[in-house]
Amino acid sequence: MRDAIVVGAGAAGLAAARTLAQNGRSVLVLEARDRIGGRIYMLGDRRCSAPIELGAELIHGTPRETFELLREADAGAIGRAGTYWERAENGLQPGEAPFESVSDLIDKVDPNAPDESVESFLLRFKGDARFRDAEQWARTMVEGFDAADPADASVRAIAEEWNGDASIRSSQFRPSCGYGPLVDVLASGLEAHDARIALQTLVDEILWERGRVRVRAHRYGEAIEYEASRVIVTVPAGVLQGDAISFTPKLPPDKAGAISSIPMGQVVKVVLRFSTAFWGGMKNGRLADAAFFLARTTAFPAFWTTYPIVSPLITAWAGGPRAMQFRNEDENAIVMRALADLAYVFEMPKSEIAARLEAAYFHDWQQDPFAAGAYSYVRVGGSGARERLAEPVDDTLFFAGEATAAAGEAGTVAGALRSGYAAAATILKI
Repeated sequence: MRDAIVVGAGAAGLAAARTLAQNGRSVLVLEARDRIGGRIYMLGDRRCSAPIELGAELIHGTPRETFELLREADAGAIGRAGTYWERAENGLQPGEAPFESVSDLIDKVDPNAPDESVESFLLRFKGDARFRDAEQWARTMVEGFDAADPADASVRAIAEEWNGDASIRSSQFRPSCGYGPLVDVLASGLEAHDARIALQTLVDEILWERGRVRVRAHRYGEAIEYEASRVIVTVPAGVLQGDAISFTPKLPPDKAGAISSIPMGQVVKVVLRFSTAFWGGMKNGRLADAAFFLARTTAFPAFWTTYPIVSPLITAWAGGPRAMQFRNEDENAIVMRALADLAYVFEMPKSEIAARLEAAYFHDWQQDPFAAGAYSYVRVGGSGARERLAEPVDDTLFFAGEATAAAGEAGTVAGALRSGYAAAATILKI
C-alpha cells in the first residue's frame, strides 16, 4: 500500500507528489488526460519566438514558488510592459490600464457589510458620472480577469482578491519559455524517487476511512483499484461539483457546501498566429509596443500581444458571461468571430486580416470534462469556502488546487503550487 495517491497531474498535484517523493514517501499520481500539466497547456511552434499558451500564461505578482521552479528550469520571467489601446467610436485610440480606477471603486466595498454580488454593488454607482468608466470597467474586469459572472460573484471575495499579492494591481510577468519547463521540472522530481504517474486513468470513486483509501478507476476501459494511506484530490472545483468522482462515505456537509460555493469561471481563449507582427507598423509605428487592445462592445473584449517578446501571436480573450455565448459554437465559428472582432479593433477589413492568418489555436475549457471551466471564483455568501475546502478530512482526504488557495492567489499557478506544497507538508507532519 502506498503512502499517498494524488488525483490530478496539474501544478498542485505534481507539487504535492514531488514533495512527498523527495521526503521518502511512495506516491502514485493518477491523471485522466494523456498529458501532465492540467490547465497548464503549452504548445511549441518553431516559427514563433514565443510559446503558445492555451491555458495558464501569466505570473501575477512575484510568487516565490513559481520563480524558484523557473530557476530550476534555467528559465526566466519577462515583465509585462507595453501600451494599452482602446477601440472606441472614434477609432483605435491610446488608452490607459483601467485597473487603477477599478481598484478605487472596489476599495469602497465594506468588508463588514452583508455580502452581495458584484452586479448589485456596481448598480449603486450607475448614473454617477464620477464612476461611469470605473463601473463599466469593473464589470469587464470581473468577467475578464476573474472569469466570473458579476451577478453571481461575491463582491467581498473579489475585493479580497484584488487586494492580494496576485491582484490586478500587482506586477505581471510571463515565463520567458512558457509554463512548460515548470511542469517538466516538477515531473522530473518524481522520476528519481519512488513515484510514478499513470496517464489516461480516470478516477470513478474514492472509498475512505481514517488512514486508508481505495481509489477505483478505469483505464482503457478496464477497471483498476489502488490503495494508499491518504489521497490528495487536486481536480478543479468544477469536476468536484459534477458526478465524475464519488466519495464513499459522502463528504461532510461543510466540505460539500464549500465545493458548491466555488463555481468555475468560463473562458474562451484563441491564440492567433499571423504571418508577421503586422500591427507593429500601424499608426505610424505607434503600435510596435502595444500590449493590450480593448473593446467594450465586441464578443472578445480583450486582445493581447506577447510584447516585449516580438512575435506574430495575438490572443483573443472572453471571460464570464461573454464566454457563455460560445457554448454551442464550433471552433471554426469561434476563430472567425475572434478575427472579425480583431478586424474591428484594427479598423481593417476582415478579409484582409484573415488573409494574414496562418494558424489558430484553441482549447474549449468549458467543454473539457477534466476542467469544467478555466478557474474558480467565490459566489455570494461563500466567504471562507476556499479555506474550508483546503481542510483535511480525518487526516486522510486532502484537497489542493487553485480553488483551495487563499484569496490573493486563487485562480493562479502560484496558488495551485502553494496548495500542493501545503497538503504535502501536512501529510509529512502526521
